[in-house]
Amino acid sequence: MWFPILRCVMLFCLASGAVLDIATAPYRGKETGENSLLQTIIDLIFPGEILLADRYYATSRTFTEPIGKVTTL
Repeated sequence: MWFPILRCVMLFCLASGAVLDIATAPYRGKETGENSLLQTIIDLIFPGEILLADRYYATSRTFTEPIGKVTTL
């Protein structure tokens, strides 16, 4: 018996722990990966906000194009 696999990307507030938005997709092929899911909810990130992400999102281009100028440390 096989169980379905779900990909999930979530934005949440570190201060309160509240979930701001979540994107899900079945685990299949192209356009269902985490980068594609992030693009569907990235509108909630604004310039000047602090973003914490794991190293899967290794390029700042992922965030600079949709958001604008981003400063990295």
